[in-house]
Amino acid sequence: MNPRPAPLLNTVAATQSRLGLGRTKVLALVKAQDLEAVKVGRRTLVTEASIERLVDRLPRVGAATTRISK
Repeated sequence: MNPRPAPLLNTVAATQSRLGLGRTKVLALVKAQDLEAVKVGRRTLVTEASIERLVDRLPRVGAATTRISK
């Protein structure tokens, strides 16, 4: 059985859940154009591609961190 493909557009609530962020932060990322959103009627929908781009741009923990000496 093939897994269901990700939707092209996500509600703000679905984006919050996927990223583990609150509504205010998601909307701030939209306003800052870090996430791309479209309006369909009154609904604000975040593009799947912009969610993936945001995650790809986030800094990685562990691999390139600076070592702190004691």
